[in-house]
Amino acid sequence: MIARRLVLGALLVTFCTMPALADDGTESGARQFQIAVMKGDLGTVKSMLADSPDLLQSTTKLGGSPLHAVAITNHVDVAAYLLESGADVDAMDAKGRTPLHAAALYQRDGMIASLLAAGADVNASSMSGETPLHEALTQHFKAKSVSAKKGSAPTDAQSAVVALLLGARADANAKDEGQHTPLHLAAMNASAKTVGLLLNAGATLEASDAKENTPLHSAAQADNADAIDLLIKEGASLSAVNHDGNTPLHVAAQRFRPGACKQLIDAGADFNAVNGAGLTPLLIAAAAEKDAQEIDALLVKVADVLISAGADADRTTPEGKTAAQIATEKGHAKLATRLQKTG
Repeated sequence: MIARRLVLGALLVTFCTMPALADDGTESGARQFQIAVMKGDLGTVKSMLADSPDLLQSTTKLGGSPLHAVAITNHVDVAAYLLESGADVDAMDAKGRTPLHAAALYQRDGMIASLLAAGADVNASSMSGETPLHEALTQHFKAKSVSAKKGSAPTDAQSAVVALLLGARADANAKDEGQHTPLHLAAMNASAKTVGLLLNAGATLEASDAKENTPLHSAAQADNADAIDLLIKEGASLSAVNHDGNTPLHVAAQRFRPGACKQLIDAGADFNAVNGAGLTPLLIAAAAEKDAQEIDALLVKVADVLISAGADADRTTPEGKTAAQIATEKGHAKLATRLQKTG
């Protein structure tokens, strides 16, 4: 679900995929109307609606209404006119997303305020269970400041949008189809300020998703240092296990996150904890399936952190294999060399 959200430019494509030209010209008119709406051409919007009021009900091939389009392009004056003309503030596209979902996704605080003032349902749920608050916490596809290796994508705009939605009584514990709460997403993609807003609004610190990951598991996976720090300070369990028996430290090691590993260990995480398959964080790091050259150096750093803390490099799997043997089998040459020196 989270990976799917990273391809969110598709929402804009929704409004660019207008109906094809029909013999009677009605679909062509709908296309022109949607384009005028997206451009913020209020004069043309008024003129076209005066001639053809039914254009207000026109949709794209993927079910997006004119109000969805303007929620993305952020023309508040056009949105106000559409609403005055009778546009459905909670109209749903083919995926069950409302204009408020779109505005939240694109972090349009002015548009969000206008939609909420018009009575938009702040807790509207899409077909996949996402609320506008979930969308606001999505790693935005335009957020160029986001590191490919880090989950944090904090901006004041995001915090402002989250505060606006929470102020309108957005449910801080709503769950999508993967049972992710907004806090799970914030732990991966947001600043400590945003995480704090959710916690202050009653977000459950130990909420479990469908795979029994807590927000701290999510933060460890994404290497979101600020979120890890705050969640630990708020009392997040370092020993919580997901459905594989992995603690947040297992997840950080598995995702080759040396920084997260150190944070968790410094906070008291058990570096020799065993998961459901009998693997310690060091063993699970050695078993990483990713391309060896791409991650080998990171795995060495993970091993350095774990071993420096006292992790047992001689611990074996239930089948009797050491981390060095596993690393060799997986093609992690640098890691294997590092582990062999330790052994």
